Amino acid sequence: MVRYIKGDDIDVNASIDDGEEWIRDIELAYTVQDGPLKALNVKWRTSSIRKNWVSNGTDFDDTA
Repeated sequence: MVRYIKGDDIDVNASIDDGEEWIRDIELAYTVQDGPLKALNVKWRTSSIRKNWVSNGTDFDDTA
């Protein structure tokens, strides 16, 4: 599953009135069908966020 969320023209306060951000989440899951590991579930997730409306005026990037 992939989710992508984008926002622009974000008004936070009087000094931040044209912010932007995007968030991307990716999830991949697999279940082993046969063999000694049958029914083993494996899941991988990652998430990224970028925004330019933080209070100290710098861009924010994070990946988990």
